[in-house]
Amino acid sequence: MSKEFYNYIAQHIISFFKKIDESMHSGERYFLKLDNQSMVNSLNEALYDLIGTSAIRGVWVYKPGIYDTYTLKLNHAEIAIISKAEDMTEDFLATLRNAKTTMLMITSAPIDSIQKGAGNLTAKGMPFYKDEIIKNIEEYITSSPLSAGDKAVLRFELSRRNDDIFSDKSSLFEYEGLLSIVSSEKVTPDNFGGFRLLYDDGLVLTSEKDLPARLMENNGWFERIDRSIRFGNVEDDFEKYFDTDLIKDLVSRT
Repeated sequence: MSKEFYNYIAQHIISFFKKIDESMHSGERYFLKLDNQSMVNSLNEALYDLIGTSAIRGVWVYKPGIYDTYTLKLNHAEIAIISKAEDMTEDFLATLRNAKTTMLMITSAPIDSIQKGAGNLTAKGMPFYKDEIIKNIEEYITSSPLSAGDKAVLRFELSRRNDDIFSDKSSLFEYEGLLSIVSSEKVTPDNFGGFRLLYDDGLVLTSEKDLPARLMENNGWFERIDRSIRFGNVEDDFEKYFDTDLIKDLVSRT
């Protein structure tokens, strides 16, 4: 996953705590559960760098020589960032949870031992609740300086995600491609494949009203090619539609 994706999450964590800075009480606990340890490590790195760049990074020591971590220092509150390391046991994470300090715990492990009395950042009303994520993406599409074609691509992918009955819409990973674009503020050719689209440099020449239909047709071709690569014979399936060089390129990917 991209650096922009983790920067987006880190930025919104900081924005959330800044928003509730004055209303927080000492010892409040929050947690964010991610899909795997790699995501935890990457977010921890992005958050550490971003807090340091903003000159609001401090230190919290649980016990000297046992455990210490960095903090997010605000005007009123200071939040210890506890990211579960690969060698940290769940029992030790639960022990840290009981320390008398305000904290955010980031983990991919089962969270039964830490969620009681803690605010879940993916719950309703929190910054990473699926409805909030979708709202943020929609607002970005409306207000961004992206071209009409790029905006249509984002709307297509957002609609596709919402209609996918098999996707876990509570997982930040499901919105990785979209959130990376919100963070980087640009659509690149590499984004198209993740959106189940073939790269199309003709979008810029397409009228705004015709963009949705063009993207639907594009997606149809993508799915046909994908099925052929996985289950069929690309040369036989597409010799009527594509030139030899393109077919060779497709075959090389099988």
